[in-house]
Amino acid sequence: MSQPAPLVRGRGRPRDPIIRPRVLEATREIAAARASRASISAIAALSGVGKPTIYLRWSSLREMVIDALHDAAAPLAQPSLSDPMARAAWVIADDEAELARGPRAGFYRSVIFWTPRDGAVDQALEQAILGPRRERLRAALAEAAGVAPSDGPMTGAAVRLSEAGPLVAATGMTSAHIGAEDLVVVLIRGIGRQAGDPSD
Repeated sequence: MSQPAPLVRGRGRPRDPIIRPRVLEATREIAAARASRASISAIAALSGVGKPTIYLRWSSLREMVIDALHDAAAPLAQPSLSDPMARAAWVIADDEAELARGPRAGFYRSVIFWTPRDGAVDQALEQAILGPRRERLRAALAEAAGVAPSDGPMTGAAVRLSEAGPLVAATGMTSAHIGAEDLVVVLIRGIGRQAGDPSD
């Protein structure tokens, strides 16, 4: 007589694929609005997801912020412009549009203020958001200056902006004081040597 097949138990109900994006979007909204006063309770209320369900996926607000940063990362667009100066200006304007005026700008600003206190959040911000933008800006500025990104003699200002570029863009500097194309010229040629200067 054959033995009955053993009963195989499932691993429980599958995870709802809607929960993660809802919670992460709520994390970004609450962090943007409340900064250091953000709480899992507020995120649960905004997302409509219960705290027990949230704690099954994330153990802390810090983990949620880190996940929200990685979730916000996306492949960066590359401009299809033939003029290197115009490409560099486009990159600066794109950084500013995302980091200073975009729907997630408040979230990025809040996270920037958290990072001195938390190395893991700082690392996630760098890996997911600022690092890729910095590399894109560095390459665009080097190309506009006519040098290879790794070894070219850009001015000190250009090097400094390519290091901190996305943070500068997050301040909204380009639209408030100088256009993106003029900023590229200043960065590459140095302050006081803009296009049309008699010294050109």
